[in-house]
Amino acid sequence: MEEIKKEDDTKKEDISLNIDKDKIIYYIKRYNIFLLLLIPIFLAIFYRAYTYDLPITEDFAQNSVYQSIESQIRSQIIQQAPDIDQETLNQIAAQRTNEYIQQNQQQLKQNIVQTREFIVENYQDDSGQTYLLAIDPYHYYRQAKNILDHGHVGDELRDGKPLDNHMLAPNGRIVAPSLHPYLIAITHRISSVFGNDSVMASSFILPLIIMALATIPCFFIIKRFAGKLGATLGASILAIHPSILGRTPAGFSDTDAYNIFFPLTITWLLFESFRTKIPKYKLLFAALSGLATGLYAFAWSGYWSFFDVVLATIGFYIIYLIIKYRKEFYKKKLFKNIIKTSATYIISSSIFILLFTNFRYLVNTVTAPIDAIFLKQAAHPSLWPNVYTTVAELNEISFTNIISNVGGNLLVILAFIGPIIILLTKKHFSSRLKYSLLIIIWLIVTLYASTKGMRFILLIIPAYAIGIGILTGTIYNKILKFSHRSLKLNKVFIAMVLIILLAIAFQPMLIRADNTAKGEVPSMDDSWYQVLTKIKENSNEKAIITSWWDFGHWFKAIADRPVTFDGASQNSPKAHWVGKILLTSDEHEAMGILRMLDCKSEQAYNLLLEKTNNKILTKKIIDQIILEDKETARKTLSQYTDNPEEILETTHCDPPEAFVITSEDMVGKSGVWSHFGSWDFERAFTYNTIKANSKQNAIKILTTELNYTEEEASDLYLQLKGIPESDGNAWIAGYPGYANTVSCATLENETIMCQNGVQIKDGEATIETSEGVLNFAFFRDDKEVYKKDEGIKDFAIAYVPERNILVSMSPALLESMFTELYYYDGKNLKHFELFDKTIGFNSFEIYTWKVKWNSL
Repeated sequence: MEEIKKEDDTKKEDISLNIDKDKIIYYIKRYNIFLLLLIPIFLAIFYRAYTYDLPITEDFAQNSVYQSIESQIRSQIIQQAPDIDQETLNQIAAQRTNEYIQQNQQQLKQNIVQTREFIVENYQDDSGQTYLLAIDPYHYYRQAKNILDHGHVGDELRDGKPLDNHMLAPNGRIVAPSLHPYLIAITHRISSVFGNDSVMASSFILPLIIMALATIPCFFIIKRFAGKLGATLGASILAIHPSILGRTPAGFSDTDAYNIFFPLTITWLLFESFRTKIPKYKLLFAALSGLATGLYAFAWSGYWSFFDVVLATIGFYIIYLIIKYRKEFYKKKLFKNIIKTSATYIISSSIFILLFTNFRYLVNTVTAPIDAIFLKQAAHPSLWPNVYTTVAELNEISFTNIISNVGGNLLVILAFIGPIIILLTKKHFSSRLKYSLLIIIWLIVTLYASTKGMRFILLIIPAYAIGIGILTGTIYNKILKFSHRSLKLNKVFIAMVLIILLAIAFQPMLIRADNTAKGEVPSMDDSWYQVLTKIKENSNEKAIITSWWDFGHWFKAIADRPVTFDGASQNSPKAHWVGKILLTSDEHEAMGILRMLDCKSEQAYNLLLEKTNNKILTKKIIDQIILEDKETARKTLSQYTDNPEEILETTHCDPPEAFVITSEDMVGKSGVWSHFGSWDFERAFTYNTIKANSKQNAIKILTTELNYTEEEASDLYLQLKGIPESDGNAWIAGYPGYANTVSCATLENETIMCQNGVQIKDGEATIETSEGVLNFAFFRDDKEVYKKDEGIKDFAIAYVPERNILVSMSPALLESMFTELYYYDGKNLKHFELFDKTIGFNSFEIYTWKVKWNSL
């Protein structure tokens, strides 16, 4: 009986197991689409979540510990053998370092863990939340906080419009609302229900969510043409492609993710509208696509680029139908369907664009492509410099580099083949052409756009992923069908083989994704956070921070203080004025410019221009009066206006509390700010005149306006007419900059010897060359500047005793305000008091100066 009972129990277990297997198979078959869709969603989330733990910091910690050991070993070797040559030193140091590491692995592991914890803490706030990764996310973070605090993106309302009183200090700026800060605010309100009280945390997770969602329309677009496998592969490429991943990890809370999500969503809904035969669904999908377009415009002002792609696709397809069917085209169902979808889409897009933004955004559909051509024009018609010529994200790159970044020649070609291959069925060529056209135009337009700025490469990837997915899925289906029908091979076996091969081919992209995700760390750290918090806690609310524009969003968000200019207002006259503050060797001039900026920004120039109607003359007058006391300036202005007081209020007011920040990054950016600081308005006028006029007209204008001789004007015309914009910039103003920095040592005879061979003694700097010992014509230390008529004049050198370093630079920077503030701690200046000096864990230096207005 017991044996029978045991047998029955065993049978029940077997039945139970069989039932479970059947259920699993059933659910897999029924829900396999959703299971496959989870793969790209998981990949999108997994790699973007690296920034929560910052795994790269383990490498940082290990390198830091090992370098410290090697440095100590080097010092010991040099003490034991002072005359050792460099090559032998390197070999012995490397050998002893490796031996030490092998012998002390357990202790070093503990050191590395402790060092990593220290490094990670420097990238996180007190709650353990990683700082936002880049600069621009802090702009939206602050706007989201404004929305949560008082319902709009501004700090206050002016005439019913949101005003950001931290931008373009002290005037502020009316700002338009956009989707991103509202989504941050919504995310925060939802997450706060679950205990989240950090707006930064809400902002941090948003790009991860959007990119996970973006894989869904990509999946279903590809599935429509190439099945589930192609859809999984294409959506997975989208999820982890380095060009997208590098700009959309968690923490990179900018608008880039919307440039992936919305074009894909618009395309998916349009394709569904094209496909469905049910009239009400056709109109519904087209209207929803229009809604997505309106939201895209609300998210990013450059939405027009994809909107124009859609309009071009519709236009080309209608032309094709007219040519194919000639006089009968309007009777064809294909034509009627495209008209229904297109009209609904265009009307709904226009309505939602106007609803979420304004009429200008709609007009941009036509005007913006033309404006984009002149985005990097050397000088504005106003003669002020064009800052966009130096923005790194807008640097032009070669077509070869673009192809390399996307995936290489072969994969890009295959991406174009994908949308073409869906046309090979002759029966459906006409109906499928519109799908193929949109993807191909999308690829072509974004490839071209990427040549105008490296940040636009990510715009290619959605179309690229769709193309690769369609091609791969189609080939997979064809092979499967052929091997099963013609070769009589097991379908499941062939499918498994093909999937394994695809997984192997996909492996290199996973490795690249891992490296990209691992390399993402915040540019904000504790040193910056502490400096800006100190300003916030020790200054008036209206205190103004002036520095180069890059970190302006940080200053507004963390210090909560107005800034002269920032990443949303960099293309303005302030680029010249701030550059000139940093470049000038005249502290009085620097203070005059700073006072004017803190009084009313560049309003003085605008007011005076209305009186003189002469841009060059106006600039000369402003340059003059900022150096003069108020009474003298009044007399100067009286020659050009009946109301000098109006202008004096903007140049000679009692300015608010002010801070100036000089940080280490500005050394590398010196060529940029010095270029704008040395901007020559007469040359800008000459350049613009020659570019915009015939030779005869240009000569006439230049001889009349600038008193050039006809010969001089003619020579300039021949010189400048055909040069590219980049060369035009260099002709208008140079790019003085800092070069290398080397350490120095003081010898027994009080001679200072530097690593680059420069010797300094008794106010003279020399270097031994093949031509003998040469002097430097331009040399300085912390107390005095030495200039000679003879010697090396191509560059200048500055010895900094406190740091025992020698800095090479352009002669124009030798006595500049930046050199005085950053390298010589402001000791030779009267109007700048050191407020804070911070050196970060990575030796990054930040100097904050409080302006002493009362000494002016």
